[in-house]
Amino acid sequence: MTHPQRKGFGFVMVLVAISLTTSALVILSLNSVVLFHQANTDLAEANGLNLTASALAWAQAANSNTGDTVLDMTALNIPEGQAQVTIGVGGNGERTAKVAIQCRRGRIAVKRTSDHRLDGP
Repeated sequence: MTHPQRKGFGFVMVLVAISLTTSALVILSLNSVVLFHQANTDLAEANGLNLTASALAWAQAANSNTGDTVLDMTALNIPEGQAQVTIGVGGNGERTAKVAIQCRRGRIAVKRTSDHRLDGP
């Protein structure tokens, strides 16, 4: 009894293995692009929160009751990071701070303005 010739079977199996490997690599590449974008977005948001917290800490320690100040944020090493603090007096005599921040991470830009009530004097 003779076995049928299977000359092309190995070649077909190699082609199937190459196509499966290629499709797996394409899927991994697409997922890595999504993860990279999400990581940049999260980092930009974290930088924005860091700028806001730093500006509020400065406003708490500031002795002036009113005025606009643009803070120097080079020590934080945030790309294109900028924070502007406007200290004012609210309706019932309490100090308030308006914090405007902006920063960038790649093509993702964070720009936010928030109002805060300051504790203390």
